[in-house]
Amino acid sequence: EWLDFAPGIRRRLMWQRGREAAMLYRSAPGVSVPRHGHGHDEECLMLDGELFLDEVLLRALDYQLAPAGSEHGGVFTDTGAVLYAHGDV
Repeated sequence: EWLDFAPGIRRRLMWQRGREAAMLYRSAPGVSVPRHGHGHDEECLMLDGELFLDEVLLRALDYQLAPAGSEHGGVFTDTGAVLYAHGDV
């Protein structure tokens, strides 16, 4: 089931144990996410679209690891995006 996560972003929870989970995110074009940190390692695999994580542009099949304790200064998509993430709920 896809649920609203934030304005323009829907999330599908696929697996969860405590505060750690595997999720799919679907973002509309023009959506941004403010600065945030990670309590667990967070793996992201882009499935469709383009997404900026700070200054790094991710495209379909690109992978990114945010180690526990790290922060993203900002996340933005011009095109919309679908991604798989494993990390904090």
